[in-house]
Amino acid sequence: MTIPTLKVSDLTTTPGGRYKVNGPGSGEWFRDEYLIPCLERYGDQFILDLDGVMGYALFWLEEVFGGAVRKGVNIEHLENVVVTAICEDCPAYIDEIKGLMYDQSSRYAHKNYFE
Repeated sequence: MTIPTLKVSDLTTTPGGRYKVNGPGSGEWFRDEYLIPCLERYGDQFILDLDGVMGYALFWLEEVFGGAVRKGVNIEHLENVVVTAICEDCPAYIDEIKGLMYDQSSRYAHKNYFE
């Protein structure tokens, strides 16, 4: 059985902008069109590949991962996906993402739509 992979560079090589109105490749677009649907469909049983792009701005990461928490995703599934993500280009992104998630999780702990 092949594990599904969500590879950012297959969708955009220049992720940028927080919101969809900021242009293509925004964090809101990636979160709503790809990350959350994968979490809904596969739980934590997919691979997130963050390699192969020009880099990530903090506001993009915050909108994707902090925004996912604000939208009520199962934080355990999200955390499992993040800690097993492919991120060889810049492994420090993983700790940054976890910090963004945990910051939001303390504010939005009462929501959990995907259990």
